[in-house]
Amino acid sequence: MCLVELDAAFYQYLLEKQFLPLLNVAQCFGFLPYPFDFQRQAEVKNTVLQKMLTILNRTFGLAMIGTVLTCCVSLYVCYPSYMYEEDYPPVLNIAYHLENWLKIVTVLVAVLRPQTSTAFFRETVKSLVQIMVQYDQGWRIERELASVATVSKRLSVVFLLDDFTIATGLYFIVEGAPATLINLCYTPPFIAIVINVLHYYALFETISGIMSCLNDTLYGITVEVKKDRQRSCSKRRRKSNIVENDIATIDKLVRLHKALLHLTWKTNAHYGVLLLIIMLYSFIQISVILAELYFDNYDLPLLFVGICLTHAAVYFMFFLIIAYANHAIIMENERTLLLLLGINCIWNSELNGMVDYYFMQVSNLQDTHQACGMIKLDMQLVPNVVAVITSILFILMQFSDADRNQDIETVYRLDNIYNISVAT
Repeated sequence: MCLVELDAAFYQYLLEKQFLPLLNVAQCFGFLPYPFDFQRQAEVKNTVLQKMLTILNRTFGLAMIGTVLTCCVSLYVCYPSYMYEEDYPPVLNIAYHLENWLKIVTVLVAVLRPQTSTAFFRETVKSLVQIMVQYDQGWRIERELASVATVSKRLSVVFLLDDFTIATGLYFIVEGAPATLINLCYTPPFIAIVINVLHYYALFETISGIMSCLNDTLYGITVEVKKDRQRSCSKRRRKSNIVENDIATIDKLVRLHKALLHLTWKTNAHYGVLLLIIMLYSFIQISVILAELYFDNYDLPLLFVGICLTHAAVYFMFFLIIAYANHAIIMENERTLLLLLGINCIWNSELNGMVDYYFMQVSNLQDTHQACGMIKLDMQLVPNVVAVITSILFILMQFSDADRNQDIETVYRLDNIYNISVAT
């Protein structure tokens, strides 16, 4: 086996060691196809076992879809009072119906899309391994991958605790049979969202981590170039050996940076539809939870109010994770551009021309951080979501207060009419 193949196997092993547990969890629920690229490389000899695991993987995925669909329809038929509230404003009831059907759509897309796009996962792993092989600084990459895996595991624990708390709390508020149906209707889409958001976060943080390593190397070159430029000012005829040696290195770093940005664009294009569904579902969940707390603030126990607020905060974390994952790449991209601008060799026009060419290429990449060309995925997403949720809740509260005042005024008028009729 040649040296390059050994290097590729080593970096693939790093990816497998850090992220295979997260991938295995997704496969258990049917939200990721089996076998994955890591499992193909393992060369399992028992093909019968592989076929059985593939069948189980697809069966669990279809079971998730069937469970949500069956429970949702059963709630509409047997317990319609838990699916909408007649006393609430019509907008909130529409949000209830949209939320219920989005659960089915979320699980449907989360199960079927990965099964039909195995080439994307295979090419993603292949591209990451090739980039890491060409960069060839395993100690830096291993440190970044370990950090991403640690954060992903901590986030998964937080989401697991939230799901367990909500599922348990429903049995203290709702009757036994409806509570079970609601949990079975709610849990699969929540698991689908958590798994896909964590996969998205892990992939983007891996990309931004590799970009950070590239920028650290590029920064070291810029420092050497500045020092060499200062020495050259005192000895203008001296040939710069450092710059000549670093032209190939800068060329390689910027090509790897462009490959990572292209991988970012492909990932957002692949996850675009699912991200829109996740963000819409999370937006409706937050709005419904906060609106219910406003309308039922006298009927719910204080502990359950705290649990609901925590649950709304968890759904808001999905927006933060998506926005932060893209923001990290954007910041590393801007850092690369600043470092390229800092390279200005008065004695080497070839290096200056190459830097200007790559600067224009990297800075002109469009639609990299967008979901289906509709929503820009950066940190501006977070204040925009807060502003829209606040506006909707403010409008709902105004309508509710107006209805309450109208009811009070109607009762007051009827009371006056009754008093007048009694007096006469």
